[in-house]
Amino acid sequence: MTCVITCEESQKESDTAEEQKPEVLKFTEYTETAQLGVNYEGEVVWTSSNPDVATVKDGLVTAVGNGSAVITAVCGEKKAETHVEVNYGYYLKQTEISLISGTQNQLAFTSANNQKVYNNLAVWTSSDESIVKVDESGIITGISEGTAEITATAGDVYSVCTVTVVSPEILVKSTELTEGSSMALSISNYEGSVSWVSSDTKVVTVSGDGTLTAVKAGTATVYAMLENGKTVSVNVTVIPAEEESFLLGDATLDGSVNILDVITINKAILGKEELTPLQVKAADVNYSGVPDSGDALMIMKYIVGLVTKF
Repeated sequence: MTCVITCEESQKESDTAEEQKPEVLKFTEYTETAQLGVNYEGEVVWTSSNPDVATVKDGLVTAVGNGSAVITAVCGEKKAETHVEVNYGYYLKQTEISLISGTQNQLAFTSANNQKVYNNLAVWTSSDESIVKVDESGIITGISEGTAEITATAGDVYSVCTVTVVSPEILVKSTELTEGSSMALSISNYEGSVSWVSSDTKVVTVSGDGTLTAVKAGTATVYAMLENGKTVSVNVTVIPAEEESFLLGDATLDGSVNILDVITINKAILGKEELTPLQVKAADVNYSGVPDSGDALMIMKYIVGLVTKF
């Protein structure tokens, strides 16, 4: 953009310079410039009536703030003027953001006049860098949990984005499981990969997808190691399973010892019937650890009265 101010020696018998008035300079962007010139061979002194709106040096006019100003070129005893109008606006497209600690996001400082992004024109600041940092191009980084304001400033225009930083966490802080039971864990505020580790696999194990399995009574800590280097954990207490009551010899669990129990054991021996863990305990009258022919014989003797207890 080039505008020329002409300062000439008057051809008239007058102390007033003969001027050519250039068009009004209109700026719509912060730091936008225009080069002015004069048709004068000597030294030219340039001034701005409002340096908060527009500055001038060697004829180069720079917009620095909204408003109006007059640029004057003094050529010896003569002078010429041109008017400047500055009207720009900027805003952050994002006014509120939630950011996971350890991750980044790009803010966009946008011109209200032509909708282009001018991040490098802005001065970026954070109200609390212990929560969120911002670099010179508007990239924010979550540091720790909390809320801070990111401000982008261009000249006398600024815009603010409120950033809330959250941390990944396991949705339960501690849990209690019964021996033999399972539970799936999940992590909020996180989408990356996870490596799961149990501090004591004899108490509780954890699979690759975060499923806990209680092994035996005790306590352990399960850790989730995240790909951003952070670790979150959950305390697990495993309690003993309640011992279910049963009648020794009652392989059918029907509440009495009879010939059906003998038949059930024989079917199990032949592989024709599968017994539950509790049926196995009830059928094992000789305490061998598994239902066998000895158990069937002992129960038969009990039924006919040859033995009175197991």
